[in-house]
Amino acid sequence: MQCDLTHDIQKVASYFGERLERFGAGISALDYGSQASQQARFNVLIDACDYQGREVLDVGCGLGDFGALLAEQVPSAQYTGIDVCEGMVKQARQRGFEAHHMDILSDPSAPSADIVIANGIFYLLEGDCERKMQALISRMYGLARETLIFTSLSNWHDIEDDDEFRADPMKTLQFCRTLSPFVCLRHDYLPHDFCISIRRKRVG
Repeated sequence: MQCDLTHDIQKVASYFGERLERFGAGISALDYGSQASQQARFNVLIDACDYQGREVLDVGCGLGDFGALLAEQVPSAQYTGIDVCEGMVKQARQRGFEAHHMDILSDPSAPSADIVIANGIFYLLEGDCERKMQALISRMYGLARETLIFTSLSNWHDIEDDDEFRADPMKTLQFCRTLSPFVCLRHDYLPHDFCISIRRKRVG
């Protein structure tokens, strides 16, 4: 799926670069509402599949916090992060993680992995947000040998005066079913967030 996200990528890189400079390498730089909301998303990502012995690619890795969680809970997993914000990548590397400054849509050298995850990378999209989200999902699914798992803000939870992109969970699920029949939607961990996992084949 062809889609130009050049402006969006530049915006995201600048946005998080400025937050990192302003707040330092911590939860505020990552733009989470709280440590608890980050943990809730991480929990649903961990629950989505078996990471034991798997290669994991974290798209929009930020500071590498999910890599730290994997190192603690699933040390046999092999973690790699990529991010469009160079400053975030440098911070992740300083923590000892393999990380690359990369835009997966424009860079054909993006690495594949058994499991590809993306945690809340869509909310700053502008314009034709749904189509851009689908382009990113398609690309990430193409990099996933086994499973793609992503979270997104949900439009099932209305927030006034909010210009962030909130995806329709059912429309997103319907699109994901065009990629694979083995899909799962969760909307039970935060009121304003959902998680979808897409597997290439049935487990078991």
